[in-house]
Amino acid sequence: MRSGTGSKLQSKGPLSWDDRSVVIGGQRIMIYAEEYHPYRNPVPGLWRDALQKIKSANFNTVSIYTSWGIISPKKGVAYLESFNDLEEFLKVAKEVGIFVILRPGPYINAETTNGGIAPWLQNEPGIMRQNSTAYTQGQIPYLTAITDIAKKYQLSTRPDGEVDPSSGPIIMVQVENEYSVTPERQAYFDDLKQFYTEHGITVPFSFNTCCTPAGGAYADDVELYGQDGYPLGFDCGNPTNWGNGVQTGLEEEFHKIKSIQPVFLPEYQGGSFDPYGGYGYEQCYQLVGVEFARVWGQSLLAEGVRMQSYYMGLGGTSWAGIAYPHVYTSYDYAAGIKENRIIRDKHREYALTAGFWQAFPEFIGAERVAFGPGTDVVDNDKSVYASKFNATDNSQQTFYVVRQTNSTSTEKTTFKMTLDTVRGQRSAPAEGTFTLNGRDSRLIAVNGALSKLSTLLYSTAQIGFVRSYGGSDVVLLHGDPGVSHEAVFAANDANAKFTVTTYDKGKGQVVSDTTTAGEVRLNWKKASHSISHVALTAGNIRIIAVLADTFAAYETYSPPTTKAGTLSNYAGTGELALISGVYLIRNATISGNTLELFGATTKASTLEVFTTPEVSKISFNGKALESSKTEYGSVKASSPGPTDEALSFQPPKLTGWKYADSLPEISSHFDDKHWTKADHTSSHNEYFQDPVVQTQGKVLFADAYGYHANNIVWRGKFDAMPAKGKSFKETGIYFHFQGGSFSAGSLWLNDKFLGTLNADSSYSDAFGNFTFPAGALKHKDNILTFLHDNTGLEEDGGYPMPIGFRPDQADADSKLNLQTLKMPRGIMGFSLLGSKHTQVSWKVQGNKGGENAPDRVRTYINEGGLYGEVQGWHLPGFDDSKWECSSPQQGIKGAGVAFYRTTFNLNMPTDHDIPISVHFSEDKGTDYRALLYVNGWQFGRRFTRYGPQTAFVIPPGVLNTNGKNTIAISLWNTVDKPTAISSITLGVDGVYTGATDHVSNNPGWKELRG
Repeated sequence: MRSGTGSKLQSKGPLSWDDRSVVIGGQRIMIYAEEYHPYRNPVPGLWRDALQKIKSANFNTVSIYTSWGIISPKKGVAYLESFNDLEEFLKVAKEVGIFVILRPGPYINAETTNGGIAPWLQNEPGIMRQNSTAYTQGQIPYLTAITDIAKKYQLSTRPDGEVDPSSGPIIMVQVENEYSVTPERQAYFDDLKQFYTEHGITVPFSFNTCCTPAGGAYADDVELYGQDGYPLGFDCGNPTNWGNGVQTGLEEEFHKIKSIQPVFLPEYQGGSFDPYGGYGYEQCYQLVGVEFARVWGQSLLAEGVRMQSYYMGLGGTSWAGIAYPHVYTSYDYAAGIKENRIIRDKHREYALTAGFWQAFPEFIGAERVAFGPGTDVVDNDKSVYASKFNATDNSQQTFYVVRQTNSTSTEKTTFKMTLDTVRGQRSAPAEGTFTLNGRDSRLIAVNGALSKLSTLLYSTAQIGFVRSYGGSDVVLLHGDPGVSHEAVFAANDANAKFTVTTYDKGKGQVVSDTTTAGEVRLNWKKASHSISHVALTAGNIRIIAVLADTFAAYETYSPPTTKAGTLSNYAGTGELALISGVYLIRNATISGNTLELFGATTKASTLEVFTTPEVSKISFNGKALESSKTEYGSVKASSPGPTDEALSFQPPKLTGWKYADSLPEISSHFDDKHWTKADHTSSHNEYFQDPVVQTQGKVLFADAYGYHANNIVWRGKFDAMPAKGKSFKETGIYFHFQGGSFSAGSLWLNDKFLGTLNADSSYSDAFGNFTFPAGALKHKDNILTFLHDNTGLEEDGGYPMPIGFRPDQADADSKLNLQTLKMPRGIMGFSLLGSKHTQVSWKVQGNKGGENAPDRVRTYINEGGLYGEVQGWHLPGFDDSKWECSSPQQGIKGAGVAFYRTTFNLNMPTDHDIPISVHFSEDKGTDYRALLYVNGWQFGRRFTRYGPQTAFVIPPGVLNTNGKNTIAISLWNTVDKPTAISSITLGVDGVYTGATDHVSNNPGWKELRG
């Protein structure tokens, strides 16, 4: 347990801390964060939307990765522009008023290709993630670019504790990521810290070791050490399986490693990734949904966690070549906010949890004094696990975190507790019981401080808000519908007599009150989606109890009304408003007698606001609303919902498709003179020494030639050797490629299809023998055409680590110490059957320009080496007027690649946010691999062999919401039989008032190919 006095404060920059919490400007602050990756939303104008939604759930911090691999497309450069514009992101974060934990890696993991490391390091000598010259020198341009921006946006405070208005939102910089300890790595870690320090980083360094419980890697090397935790793993196939339940002993184990620091979880499970062939994110959400957020989230508070970040808050999209091999395009992550930016109830559950310590900030620094089954529990004492905290400010406040001892139980549990109130010990509740509905948890405050005149003795409903306005205490009490609740309020004057007035009782609820000398007890039961108000008055005491069921509470918000950039606005610790009845509140500002709100609605609704008594009017999204004061002191106003035009909006059908062949390379007449010769005979990539690699002494790794993502096309030329009694010695070919798990590779001889190799979930490579069809060979200039995709480069599996291609291929392979980060993509081996000595010369084509891709907006990660991509057929403005009229629904007759284009116009209603997705048909029984391009951006990989993704979110900005749009699809048929995409449609995901601040930046064919 933590000491009653707390440890001596440690400090660096604007932050101080002890074993309980961080302190900024003299205030104890709960660092409450969600993870967000700006590069997974390539429309910078939407970053504000994301950060506002994160902050709306009472998060005060956002944790972000930056991706070296995208920022540095080639050695020696770093481009912080377009969706990598770190300065723009930090400006928006400052304006929104949310702290930032910056995590620049250089290795980030994040289900990102190569774990975020620059892929050109595949071709450099030495070991990554330690002090090898190529690696450490290679990262300097990237780290310099990051620190040049970051040092300008670090938080600083004035002597009075207030935030310096010239400073920025960064409160921590993480050094490396989930990194094991070796002497070599320790030296690199130290040098990385030194680099940051020498380049102006003054905020605390942090680190995240993987995973709880962990051994304390680098705990003494950073100011704020943390442990990641993903307790349920990623088994979306068993969404009800909670294993052994919540963790206990976390605080004790953490403080054994580092005692003078609050318990810090830099990444805690906020969702789950889903692989190809998985179950889809809606099923993942069943695993890590509202129940998980409530039970596991509150259990962290019980374990003394006062610094935490949920991974993810808004997952976004692994568009184009961003993903590592095992995940598909959507990175929804079953997070609190969907990929399409729609808020899930889990996000609102996070908000209610945070509302508790916003109501009672003393909880942040409270001392845990008891915990375990039966702590202060009267009935069902062994079935209920309680953690008890005492405030250390002499306020007599006590707090409990209560759950079922078997946290995996789905059974309803009822119980009473013995509570030490300022009015004496009580068996609570007086009527009925506390109720835990299965996988449930409760935060309980005893002797909760209201104004100086009154106290909340206890409540069986959870407290979500407490603030005083003009002599009135406003208290939000919420709980599940149909459950009986009780709350007892006391006046400091034991002789005070309360008067109770109940307003707007609402459908199906029961409210009763019992008054005694100096006290009043409320008992109630709420119907679903209902909210009501009870005024409790006694002399100068006036308490407004806002009684809500869980679902009504999900539509309450408590935004700060203080000026953006102030500490209270960042932290959510100062003046707050309580707003109910609305889908989203982005921010709130008091201007004279008006509360100016910005947010979103899904229907016409009644906004209700509690704030300072000077406010008598409400505006919403810049428009004044007809407002009125209620008897109990709130302000109400009717807010319009979406217009009829918006609610009835339907995007157009996709018609008028054009078609062209996108695999002309199989023809012997194809001109490949501008292709890259694949003629290297040596490589710094150690995998070239693997005995499995049998490529006639030539390096046939795509990365060796600057092609690091998406589809790769190879052309091999050879002369056949005449044989007695038959035309030629060569009868077929053995072929071995590596494209990453779930990749495929198709092979042609001249224009004859030989077949397709498929890597699966277990292996990143595939191999096999192919027989040459009769009459396919000719004496001279035979052409092998091999098309394969790159599903992403590997993340780090450690070093040294015996890892190669497949253990059954070469015994010698197990004797090699190779690094997973360098595992190549390309041709690993081939041999002409019947004539092993036949030599093949190769050329390769990847994305246009390779590391010097002309598209600096979308970057090299956006394209591959398909003929249509190289020619720019996916780009807006390409002239397809001479193309054949044919659609994906008509498809192609055999193996090959078809390219389709169409355009459509949108005229979406203004002042609305209407997320749009592109929907593909299921097409079971087919085996095609389609890429979806929207206005030049690759925003979908559809692999019918694996699935599960059929709907692809297209954010506004990529989508031109008011104008012309271009959709292009490459359809790669991997089998020699007809295939087609049965349907491709545009669909509306939701309709919300309030437009997003997005700007389209979609360079076209003229700029990039003309």
